Amino acid sequence: MSLKDDLVLEKYKYVLSQKQALNEATFKIITVYQALVLALFAGQFAVVMATKDKLPVESGLYASWVLLALFVMISLLVLALLVGGVFSWLSYRQDESELASKYKVAVAAKKPVAWADVLRWYETYLVLFVVGFGGLTVYGFVKYIPAIFAI
Repeated sequence: MSLKDDLVLEKYKYVLSQKQALNEATFKIITVYQALVLALFAGQFAVVMATKDKLPVESGLYASWVLLALFVMISLLVLALLVGGVFSWLSYRQDESELASKYKVAVAAKKPVAWADVLRWYETYLVLFVVGFGGLTVYGFVKYIPAIFAI
């Protein structure tokens, strides 16, 4: 193999490794999101329980709104990271396809990404979950938290 062939092969390996790293990063992001949401919900539970005994109602309500704001910020950050990961993956996929076609890499020919392929990506369902779960959580907070502290 020539030096050019070696460089092309190394670039192709790099592109594939970056795609794999993006997949691993996605799962790490979701794991951190789950842990943070659990901590925020545990904090909300603690605020509600403390308001019954020791904490003034105004302080409990204020703490609840702060926890909601933190939840929204964390959810928006996770959405941004997931969407950014998808765009990075698409870029690496384009690089992979260009290398494969330009240098006749002996791999199965990959079709260009179509809109229907979005339904096969787990990132799509993670984004839908974060948006749906976040929306339901915000709705629940706005509707029920003031009523809980009015008791």
